[in-house]
Amino acid sequence: MGCEPPPAAPSGAPAGAGRLTTALRSCYRQAVDQAPVLWVDDAAALAALVAALEQSEAVAFDTEFHPEQSYTPQLMLVQLRTPAGAALVDPLAVELQPLLEALGRPGLTCIGHAAAADVGILLARFGRAPAELFDTQLAAAFAGHGLQLSLAELSARVLGRAVCKRERFTDWSQRPLTAAQRRYALGDVEPLLELRERLERELERRGVLCWFRQDAARLLQPQSYARSPEQLAERLRGAERLSRRELAQLYALLEERERLAAAHGVPRRRIAADRALLVLARRAPRTLDELRASGLLHEQQLATAGQPLLAALERARALPAAQLPAPLDSCREGELGSRLGRLRALLERAAARTGLPAPLIASVGTLRRALRAFAAPDGRAAAAPQQALAQLGLDGWRAEVLGPELLAALRG
Repeated sequence: MGCEPPPAAPSGAPAGAGRLTTALRSCYRQAVDQAPVLWVDDAAALAALVAALEQSEAVAFDTEFHPEQSYTPQLMLVQLRTPAGAALVDPLAVELQPLLEALGRPGLTCIGHAAAADVGILLARFGRAPAELFDTQLAAAFAGHGLQLSLAELSARVLGRAVCKRERFTDWSQRPLTAAQRRYALGDVEPLLELRERLERELERRGVLCWFRQDAARLLQPQSYARSPEQLAERLRGAERLSRRELAQLYALLEERERLAAAHGVPRRRIAADRALLVLARRAPRTLDELRASGLLHEQQLATAGQPLLAALERARALPAAQLPAPLDSCREGELGSRLGRLRALLERAAARTGLPAPLIASVGTLRRALRAFAAPDGRAAAAPQQALAQLGLDGWRAEVLGPELLAALRG
């Protein structure tokens, strides 16, 4: 089944056990409630933690953040666990760059659960990611435990242990953190080292460890977190009823909102609500007075985004017909609908043959985007099919299991 899976990690104690530095052990003994937990809120504690990580082979990690008030969520806490103890790092008190450099050291595997959110924040805020990643939620899907299992579900299923979730909705910006908050935060990393051991052995037995590693490595790439206007539009109810010109206008508005939100460091909704962009794509106002009269943006939004959004609409109006996107509902019937049926059947056969969940191989949304790309009048996908498949995430082991029938169905 593709490339040869590497040997599994040896059983027994997790990798890196017993290799924490003496300095860190000393800090652990002075930790809160006499537990082996280091609270990192000064340079000395951070230096001890970094020194320990430099000698470790594996570390469990998680983050807590506030997503509401900024374009990129604000990091409030970093949780780490090695076989010898745990650490809670306060990003409000220490500079994280030394820690991120330590996590990015080749040879250190960072273990997270549903780690895309955590890695995405590190990439967006600091431009850094771990060198190697083992995502236990992703591994659980490859191992046949189910898609998108929570850590509590996976821990109960694989380890027979519960994970405390009492502080799930809490204010992580408050200081000092309560004992309950600290226990909750540590619970998110406590089972990860053992889960990694168990799941890695299962993946090797099933012959899919190499495939899992391809997907885990993809989570470390910045391009994995970029969302095309097409993907963003698919989430907007009513976008499927837009004409090709209106859809081009919506794509332009979504791109401009993304640029403005990033430039101002604010949530997207502060620039314009999803519903407002959908209506503007239909009405396509040409002047600021027309935009104001629509009532879709308040005065602060008009001052920040009015002219840029109008310019985006003008660019979309100028597109020649050959460059207009296919409607989002174009795969529901006709020739493209027939091809989608063939692709879904191909996907189900691949799932049955590999024992993997069909959505792990490819979502129906991905298949629709692929069909629209290959049917586009500009012919770019048809001219460079491998590049187009890579952009859609249908390369690597997915191209292997779907086989040449994939391109045949896309080309019609």
